[in-house]
Amino acid sequence: MATKRQNLRTAALMMYQYNYLINNLHFYISSRSVKPKLTIIKTHLKYDQGPNNLTYTFTQSSPTHLELRQAHRRRIIRELCSANSSFNFPGKFKTFDQIPSKALGHLIVDDRHGVIYCFVPKVACTNCKGIMIVLSQNLKAPDETVWTLRQLMHHKLKNYTKFLFIRDPFVRLISAFRNKFALPNEDFYIQLSFTHFIKYLLDPQTEKEKHFNEHWQQIYRLCHPCQIEYDFVGKLETLDEDTEHLLKILGMENQICFPPGYRNRTAANWERDWFANISVADRRKLYNLYEADFRLFGYGKP
Repeated sequence: MATKRQNLRTAALMMYQYNYLINNLHFYISSRSVKPKLTIIKTHLKYDQGPNNLTYTFTQSSPTHLELRQAHRRRIIRELCSANSSFNFPGKFKTFDQIPSKALGHLIVDDRHGVIYCFVPKVACTNCKGIMIVLSQNLKAPDETVWTLRQLMHHKLKNYTKFLFIRDPFVRLISAFRNKFALPNEDFYIQLSFTHFIKYLLDPQTEKEKHFNEHWQQIYRLCHPCQIEYDFVGKLETLDEDTEHLLKILGMENQICFPPGYRNRTAANWERDWFANISVADRRKLYNLYEADFRLFGYGKP
């Protein structure tokens, strides 16, 4: 009788340890969209042959490197957005309801497929928006009226798959400058050197007069990663793999083929060439201006 009770206690302990392990596999299953490939191979408990023969076995298949990549990216954001993190930046501790509706205009909602995409200019957003349009018959960028329906919004943010694509902040600035100032552009008539462009960004008076243009506004201000828990964080630097992974998550890999990523000089070469005439002091100030983007999205300090 005592042996049987001991076996039952041992079995209960092993079951508790198993459940604890499963419930804490958050390293790569922190969102509802990217599911673990967990397979229980065998489960058996033996009470009639003594404690030495009491076994409880399970195995799990390993997460793919793409799943681990996503878990890592989301974990960095989650940790830096936590109140326990010493890194602070404007708006970090706002709740979603405290974000003005006009600041949510970069969220595109696909009600048909249950997807929300935060588009970031100069980060493959044209291709992404094109795919969203193809997917949905009722695609919409929410206006202020829609986002005032906060209860409906909370429901969608909880249940829809949310994703964004990001890019090295300094390389994004270079791309924005080239597109808006170095090449003919009907919206920007000013002839500006890259040095003057950086001075413009660093001038405290700039944003007192008007918010940054969306092409160089910080990504965290466009997409609010501390208030919206994104299920998928793609990067332009790994665009081909990330888009393929995203389409599989959405179950659309057989419906859509994402255009291949544009390849030019590496980010390191771009930064070295374009920032050659920018003083070290101004580079430091510029990093401070975009530090939240660098850190939240896992880019090293240049």
